[in-house]
Amino acid sequence: MSKSIEPVEQKEIVFNGDQLIAVRADDGTVYVPIRPIIESMGMSWGSQAKRVRDDAVLSDMAMSVLITTRTSADS
Repeated sequence: MSKSIEPVEQKEIVFNGDQLIAVRADDGTVYVPIRPIIESMGMSWGSQAKRVRDDAVLSDMAMSVLITTRTSADS
């Protein structure tokens, strides 16, 4: 089942010298991208993604998200 997340707040955050985007949903949940964090620490995304999928806790929380942006024409 696909779940749509409508962010109510978006912020740029700095992690290890890199700019990341974090969003807060209307239920208060904050979503951050894992891949740029992993890569910023110099680790391989492929092997770390497998570890996330294999972890009982992280696999329940992790999700893939397709980000779409709206242009002024969409409003």
